[in-house]
Amino acid sequence: MAGTSLDQFNDFNQGTTSAWLTSANDLINEVQKKTYVLARFIFGKDFDTIVQGGKDISDTLLTTDPGTYQDYLPGETFTFSNPQVSTVISIPWRYSFGYKVWTAQEILLQANAQMGDRARFLVFKRVRRMKEQAMWTSILNGMESSLWRLPANNEAQMEQAGGKRQNSIPVFINEQDATSAAANSPGDGLYTDTASGAAEWTTIMGRNPTSFAHWRCGRAQYDFADPGDVDGDSDGIFDAFDSLYWDLKWQLPGKRNEFFDATSLARKFMCTSKNGITLYTKFIREGNDAFYAARDRQDPAYVNPAYAGMDIIRIHQLDDAPMYPGNNNGYASFDGGTLTGGATTVTDTGPRYYLIDGEFLTPIFHSERFFAEGAVKDHPNQKDTYVQSVDLWWNLFCNSRQRHGIVYPGA
Repeated sequence: MAGTSLDQFNDFNQGTTSAWLTSANDLINEVQKKTYVLARFIFGKDFDTIVQGGKDISDTLLTTDPGTYQDYLPGETFTFSNPQVSTVISIPWRYSFGYKVWTAQEILLQANAQMGDRARFLVFKRVRRMKEQAMWTSILNGMESSLWRLPANNEAQMEQAGGKRQNSIPVFINEQDATSAAANSPGDGLYTDTASGAAEWTTIMGRNPTSFAHWRCGRAQYDFADPGDVDGDSDGIFDAFDSLYWDLKWQLPGKRNEFFDATSLARKFMCTSKNGITLYTKFIREGNDAFYAARDRQDPAYVNPAYAGMDIIRIHQLDDAPMYPGNNNGYASFDGGTLTGGATTVTDTGPRYYLIDGEFLTPIFHSERFFAEGAVKDHPNQKDTYVQSVDLWWNLFCNSRQRHGIVYPGA
C-alpha cells in the first residue's frame, strides 16, 4: 500500500500549527456524548461482581416456589418432595477493542534532535494525550451506543452463541408482546422480524418469556393522544408512571431478609428521549401554581426532573432510534421520523420511558481482558506506522427482567 503523505495526517497538522488557545494538555472534546449511563450500572458494585472469569457469564435464579409450606394436624402423615426450584441463565462473552495509531513522522518531526529532553518530553506527552483521548472517546462512546442498539434484526448477533454484539437495554426492557397481554401487564419483549413479521426473538438469554412468567418486564401504557389526561379518564403519563412504580416495588418480609431482594431507589433511574423529558417537565410545570427551583422562584426550569426520587435522563440515541412498532412489520422512532424495515409510520406516536433498576442489570467484564492495554505493534502493511489496542471482553447481563419496566404510548 502506498505511503500517506504527512500533510494528510490530520492529527499531526492539528498538533503542530502555530498558537493555541488551550494548553498542550487540553483538547476540547466535541464528539463526547452528553450523557453516559454505563457508569450507573457499575457504581457501588463490588469489583468481583463486574469483573469475572470463566467460559461464559452465568447466574442462578430462584424461579419456582417449592410449595413446601402447608398447614397440618398433629400426628398427620406427610409425603415429602424435593422440587427443582432454580434456573441457571448464561450468556456468552462478546469481544471488543479500541486502538490508537501513530506514525514515526508524527513524533520525530515534532521532537527532533535539536530539542532538549524537557521539550521533547512535552511533545511526546501532548501527542500521546491526543491519541489516548481519541481512543478512549471512541471506546466509551461505542460502549454507550451498544447499550441502546436495536434488537430488531439483531437476534443472531445478540442472542446466539456465534454472534458478536452485546445485549442492549431494549432487549430486556421494551413494549413488545406476542401473547396479547393487557397493556398494563408484563410483556414477553420478543421482537419480530421486519421482513416477515414472524417472531425473530424466541428467547432472551436462553429463556422463553412466553412460558416463564417471571421473565417479563413491566409495562404501563398512556394515551398518546392525551398524555396530560385532560379528559380525566386516568390514562395519562402520570397515571402510567404510578402504575409501573407500584408494579415494580418490592418489599422485604421482615424475617430472613437476607433471602429476599428489596427495591432500592438509589439504583433506579429512568431513560427517555429529548421529547420525553421535555414533555414530562412541561406537565410538572403545569401542575404547579408557582415556579419552584433551588435558588430562584422565578426560574421555570426543572434541571433535574425526577419521579419518586428516580432521575429521568435524556438519552440522545432514543431521539431517532427506530425501535418502536411501525406498520408493515417495521419499526420507527417515537415520532415516525426514522423508519426501518417496511414501516412508513410509527404505530403509536410518543416517547417511551425506560424504568431501570441498576441492581439487576450489569455490564460484566472478563478479568483477563478488562480494558487490557496491548503492546505497541508495527503496522503490518504500512511502514513507520504503529498500533496499540485496548481489549475488553464483556456483555450486558440481566438477572431479573421483572424488576424493570417501560412506560409507552397507546390508543
